Amino acid sequence: MARKLRLAPANRDDPARTKIARLNDVRSFVSTLCLLSLVACTGEIADTDRPDPFNPPDPEEVAPPPFDPAPATLHRLTRAEYLSSLGALMPEGTPMPTDIEIDTPLHGFTTIGSSELTLSALAVEQYETAARLVTGHVFGDAARREAFVGCAPSAECNATYLGRFARMAWRRPPEATEVTALVELAGSIATRLADPWRGLEFATSAILQSPHFLFRVEIGEPSPDRPQFRRYTSHEMASRLSYFLWGTTPDETLLADADAGALVTDAGIRRATERMLEDPRAAGGLERFFAEYVHLGRLQTVSKDPDLYPQLTATLRDSMHQEVVRLFSDVALSDADFRRIFDTDDTVLGPELAAHYGVEEGATELPADQRRGGLLGRAGMMTLFSHATVTSPTLRGRFVRIDLLCEDVPPPPPGVDTSLPEADPGVPRTLRERLAEHRSNAVCAGCHDKMDPIGFAFEGFGALGEARDNDEGLPIDTETHLDGIDVADAQDLGIALATDPRVAACFARRAFRYATGHLEIETEEVAVRELAQAFASDEFRFRALILTLVTSDAFRLAASELEDICPRGESRSCDTACGAGTQTCSVSGWSACSAPAPAPETCDGSDEDCDGTIDEDLTRACDGACGGVETCAGGSWGACETSAGGTEMCSGADDDCDGIVDEGFRTEALTSSFTALSGRHPGCDGAGQRRGPECNAAISRLCADSACHSSGFGPLENSGDRADIACVAANVISVPWTALSAIHAPCDGVGQVVGIQCNSAMHRWCASNGYASGFGPVERGAGQAHVACLPAGTAEVRGITYPDVAAHHAGCSAGGPSPECDAAIHRYCRAQGFVTGFGPVESSGANLAVTCVLP
Repeated sequence: MARKLRLAPANRDDPARTKIARLNDVRSFVSTLCLLSLVACTGEIADTDRPDPFNPPDPEEVAPPPFDPAPATLHRLTRAEYLSSLGALMPEGTPMPTDIEIDTPLHGFTTIGSSELTLSALAVEQYETAARLVTGHVFGDAARREAFVGCAPSAECNATYLGRFARMAWRRPPEATEVTALVELAGSIATRLADPWRGLEFATSAILQSPHFLFRVEIGEPSPDRPQFRRYTSHEMASRLSYFLWGTTPDETLLADADAGALVTDAGIRRATERMLEDPRAAGGLERFFAEYVHLGRLQTVSKDPDLYPQLTATLRDSMHQEVVRLFSDVALSDADFRRIFDTDDTVLGPELAAHYGVEEGATELPADQRRGGLLGRAGMMTLFSHATVTSPTLRGRFVRIDLLCEDVPPPPPGVDTSLPEADPGVPRTLRERLAEHRSNAVCAGCHDKMDPIGFAFEGFGALGEARDNDEGLPIDTETHLDGIDVADAQDLGIALATDPRVAACFARRAFRYATGHLEIETEEVAVRELAQAFASDEFRFRALILTLVTSDAFRLAASELEDICPRGESRSCDTACGAGTQTCSVSGWSACSAPAPAPETCDGSDEDCDGTIDEDLTRACDGACGGVETCAGGSWGACETSAGGTEMCSGADDDCDGIVDEGFRTEALTSSFTALSGRHPGCDGAGQRRGPECNAAISRLCADSACHSSGFGPLENSGDRADIACVAANVISVPWTALSAIHAPCDGVGQVVGIQCNSAMHRWCASNGYASGFGPVERGAGQAHVACLPAGTAEVRGITYPDVAAHHAGCSAGGPSPECDAAIHRYCRAQGFVTGFGPVESSGANLAVTCVLP
């Protein structure tokens, strides 16, 4: 694209050059006024002599305190970073979760919000569900899991795979003890479920639920050349760079640099950053920064009167969004002078947006006669900062003051009426004339005098950014000023902002906040000013700004207060019940004490656990007619004490000593009939109802009449009078509908009793209380739903897609529970080796989760 920023035009007759010359003349006269602070809402002016940010006056007057970096912290991954990281770790085609908590931006950015706000209980649950969704998809298919793991489950394979995956997910090599714990978890689950692949699935899910994945854990290490500070480790720097520049987890090349310790030097960081900026991921990651900087996220939800603006479709909103972020990418990532973003008319337009601007589809420039002033006059920006029916010079001017000049605009004083004066149909007035009433009020004038004049430059564009030449039939006046500098319209204002040193300094400050994930503290102010000065010295090139930022002390160093937590590499003495030893500081904190640890007591006449008692509480199983127990005393085992066999009970034990546990007591898929069910509840007769709350109750009552079953669900299959059902051993619990509706609002016992929302609410309620899953309502009382919760270990929740289950019954498609889906889920679970299953317990688009019940 041709670039048109007129910051250095070639001939003296260029009107933009004349404008720039005039602006520079004025600035030479008012240089000490370049950083006017906001006029307070009382109308008083303060700090009228704030300096040019690139040429500060006497340092004795305004010099910030000496540099001292902010403390290291935990940075929770933002929603976008989490999903992008999950997608990078899992095989292509893995369904991504959609139900992840939305971020809350602080100080303009989600990176700051995610570092300062706590993790909600709902988010923890969502992360667990998401981890099980993606791992269930990968490990639920033999070919996928074998390709993903790369070897058949064994002690050696599990350690290799889990260590490799943890390194990628945690963005650092895991400690040996961490790998051992994961291998033991996989082995325990594999034994319990008699499936080694399920063991690896659960261990993989644990890695994805670990704080080391969900958070960027930053501790730092002693800085060899700045001992008063800590420096971020090579691996911590890999994550800082990756999430700043790409918005996702480090790739293998960056992790290899971290492994080699290359990311603690200027040269290593610069080399890695230059490579990353050439990668296509840089465009997406840095566009996210710019979109948050100019508040583009609101563009999808900003309200406009549909009668006045029927053309504002979802696709037009998307086109507006894309035009703005492309403008940033085309200028900033091309290593051009960043300030041209405020002047260029270059663009890329879809058909809707081209028609909106009044140009032909495929046009690469906006009409020069519309004088839009680069970024600020784009339709998306004008739409963002307008009301539903009219423009808003106040909102538009406020954006410039706060986000482009980094000045503060306090809220109106309490009790002040901020609404616009009503338009008089008999006396048409422009919005500018109506706003004059606000500015005539001394209480309001202080703020409005700082915002409204800037916004008047954009009155040539309507509430949707459409070009216009009148307001209420009256000519529009766009002539105004920016802090004493006259501007004729948006184009002039764009040139004025491009040459205003406050704008570049403010942009550098916002980049610092986004990259570091925190609001600069007082002792970092000197670093922020130096960053702004370097930006100007490097001819306002964005790539140069990034390189300066990532190699700065403020990005690489942390406060020394973390020395009190754990000085990396150092050792200290420690004691155990069995003696003295030492601990060493590592990435996970202080290691276990190297002194002899208390060992499990054995039957040998010694005090292995160092508690002063020998061979205490030691028993072991022994052979007898119905088993038995031996007790240790004095270093030897006593006689085998046996008991006679009893009656088999639903206890998980071999009560009758015949070698079979709970025979006759297990999950059973039974063939029943609607005739039998209607005897338990007349509403479930196969005619008036074949599935629903009455059938739920009938099935649960029928199952509860059989030994070791407390409830049931179905019908799994039904045809004519036949109704196949599943009986299970579950805990039936009375839950208030209010508790269920708090989890999923539609499930309130009135608007919905059965359905996908209630399925999800009951499943989540049971899971949050330590059960595997749940279903219901199996009975209903006054304000109560009786929910059947399956104990942990008796069922598994699997994330699949509707095509997966539709292969078992073509009638099952996205949209919620149905008889066809009941049958499809039952058949799917049976095909996976389970007795039966129910669901969907979660559903989003083509993705769903089902509960499969073990024998």
